[in-house]
Amino acid sequence: MLKHLGIYDRFTDVVVWPDSINLRRWQDGTLLSRTQLHPDMTETYGTPYWLIHRPDYHHLLHQAALENGCDIRVKSRVASVDENAPSVALTNGETIHADIIVGADGIKSVIRAHILDKPVQPRLYGECAYRATVPAEELLAEPELRRFIEQPRANCWIGPGRHLMAYPIQNRTKYNLVMVHPGLAVQDRWNESGDLKEMVENFENWDPLLVKVLKKVKECLKWNLADLPLLDTWRSKSGKVVLIGDASHATLPFV
Repeated sequence: MLKHLGIYDRFTDVVVWPDSINLRRWQDGTLLSRTQLHPDMTETYGTPYWLIHRPDYHHLLHQAALENGCDIRVKSRVASVDENAPSVALTNGETIHADIIVGADGIKSVIRAHILDKPVQPRLYGECAYRATVPAEELLAEPELRRFIEQPRANCWIGPGRHLMAYPIQNRTKYNLVMVHPGLAVQDRWNESGDLKEMVENFENWDPLLVKVLKKVKECLKWNLADLPLLDTWRSKSGKVVLIGDASHATLPFV
């Protein structure tokens, strides 16, 4: 899709090209299986598997949208939708008319609530994820941790009731961590600040090298994991309002 949009080359300076995804045993990091990615996937499918920091992805897409004449507005919350016009009314009193309205507003979609006959709420699974990054220099300073930055690969430690995915991002200047565990974050927020002590305790008996990495985290966020039940439709009766992405078919990160 990035090639189709003509912006593929913009990403090569901010992505990491991983050579593999490794599944590791939770207690000691023993390699359980490996999925080869680069150059295997690139040669097989003509397209690479990339690791990218979400803000970098957003920034480059935002830049390209502006160059192509998009009018991007922030702090413009939708109050209601008229599917026949079609139009959206904003909370500031302004009404915006369009040929078609695309609700790409996530699992807590406001647009979805205005086009379905009955409300559909996200399904919480009693699990959440800590998200954090560690500067590369923190790991490079210790010989036994250097490989997590120097080796361009994703590692996933799997164990009882938990798993942790980690990989370098931003041209290997940061190490990204996603830690899935039982529990719930505050439900009415997108995310909340996580407790570092609690984060480490969730993985305290895991691979000692992994625990050393976790103890270098200075701050983390805590996210609820949820999905959506199957929707009857992804569009309004008029066909002028449609849902895409997590607004229509949200899934858990491990599907």
